[in-house]
Amino acid sequence: MKKAFTLIELILVVGLVTVMTSASLTGFVNYNRRQVVVASTEALKQAHRLARANVIAGKVDCAVCESGVGDDNTCNGVGGVESPVTYWRVGTAVVGGVWQVITNGVCSTSVFMQKTQIFNPSIQIIQSCANVQYLSNGTSNAPVAGCNYTVSWLGSFPQSFSVTRSGLVD
Repeated sequence: MKKAFTLIELILVVGLVTVMTSASLTGFVNYNRRQVVVASTEALKQAHRLARANVIAGKVDCAVCESGVGDDNTCNGVGGVESPVTYWRVGTAVVGGVWQVITNGVCSTSVFMQKTQIFNPSIQIIQSCANVQYLSNGTSNAPVAGCNYTVSWLGSFPQSFSVTRSGLVD
């Protein structure tokens, strides 16, 4: 007599494999989504750190902000007097249904060194401040309570941080 699997045994094994595969696939998809949220949160934090570091370092584009470069490689303003950057800012906006983070320097009404980061379309950002400006001493225009950000994947896997009035990212 031959030993063979019955149809019921085969159906049970295929069913168990299907259930196990779908459970592990769901976990894998959630892991990937969580990683996108973490990476997006870090990118937004890094934009704030970069803006603060640039304003403290006095980074400026002389061609945009000033009337030329002086002998000591500083920007010359009107009458040869150096005029500093007004501020650096980080702003967020939804363009075409996708969140973008814009970092740039501002002097008077001119914008320079603009950098735009486009996030995954499923990323959502909840924020208490639309734009954060970093002043020449490194402080921000954040309210006393700070600017709070929460980044998530359509409401799931939230990651939060804040920017303090002193310009630090928590």
